Amino acid sequence: MNIILIGFKGSGKTTIGKLLSESLGALFVDTDSLISALFHKKNRLTLSCREIFELKGEKYFRELEAAVLIELAGLNNAVVSTGGGAVLEKENIARLKTLGRIIFLDVPLDVLKKRLEVQNSPLFEKKSIEQIYNERYDRYLSIGERFAVDANDTPLKTTRTLYKHLSEVRGKRRKYGI
Repeated sequence: MNIILIGFKGSGKTTIGKLLSESLGALFVDTDSLISALFHKKNRLTLSCREIFELKGEKYFRELEAAVLIELAGLNNAVVSTGGGAVLEKENIARLKTLGRIIFLDVPLDVLKKRLEVQNSPLFEKKSIEQIYNERYDRYLSIGERFAVDANDTPLKTTRTLYKHLSEVRGKRRKYGI
């Protein structure tokens, strides 16, 4: 079984994903790293996701993202950290649903704004953080199991709480034969 972490940029998907994978004894997979690696393979250039987005545009970036999600089919016993926009395409949503259990890391908008105020993302050149957050929030909710992140907790404490939540739900499923 895989755990797929979705949520807005800055919600802690990578940090919590790494810690959770250690707790579960699972592989950690970061789709942003895979996108950069795929871009390098195709273009012989080493660029970050941000640089790919700026150089080639959002459409090309989303095509790489979809290709990476296709490559993850058959993955097992992993925690997968997705990019914030991975849920924008219906095909990606279907891929994520077949890949594993989807957890939406729900961080309050005011906390995200503080976390992202120093980052200069090409996404925020056309729209504000609030606009993008409002456009995506319901989609995150409809796709993933909501896990509210307490911004006052450390990443380790958040991971422990998530691990406990996952264990409780798994225990209930076994008890009722689900």
